[in-house]
Amino acid sequence: MNLDFKNIGFYQIKLSDVELLPICNEIQELQSKFNHPMRIDMNNKLAGQIAREYKLSENTRSYLQNIISPHLFSYTEHYKHYFDNTNLTLQNSWVNFQKSSEFNPPHNHSGVISFVIWIKIPYTIEAEFNNNSVKYSNTPLAGCFSFLYNTSIGSITQHAIKAGADHENTLLLFPAQLNHCVYPFFTSDEYRISVAGNFELK
Repeated sequence: MNLDFKNIGFYQIKLSDVELLPICNEIQELQSKFNHPMRIDMNNKLAGQIAREYKLSENTRSYLQNIISPHLFSYTEHYKHYFDNTNLTLQNSWVNFQKSSEFNPPHNHSGVISFVIWIKIPYTIEAEFNNNSVKYSNTPLAGCFSFLYNTSIGSITQHAIKAGADHENTLLLFPAQLNHCVYPFFTSDEYRISVAGNFELK
């Protein structure tokens, strides 16, 4: 008889353009101000090696809470053995404008459950993996989003999501303490735009 250890994974689903429209409107407003002196309000609070990281407005934070809440319920219901308190509220949210060669090193978050939504990914994974600096590697990871965790025997492994253009509008929910990272991309001069935040106990 084989018995598996209980563990917790992540939740992934596509959101619609209509659902994301109010968020995209604020993102466009932020981009329209890029020619002005750069606002610094999240860089010293985040691990990202990314020049442009901005806090989102309270209206957008509240809107994100509303559209994510049904998925949050599904996620916590599926992992009842892990989440013993699901009275959660979205405490903060921000947007990352990541350029080629910028990256998010391994890190975790505060709170109970974190999320990320990929708004724009300006490359395909096929192009990234075919880049000269990547294509001969035995572990191609350019452009990937990766979870890092310990196995039951203590080794560190990762689950890499090959997040290319086909992953735009995708929402991920995962435990805030789960280490994760975003590898740099090389084949586009456009911004890779993602929204993220943390749900905490009320």
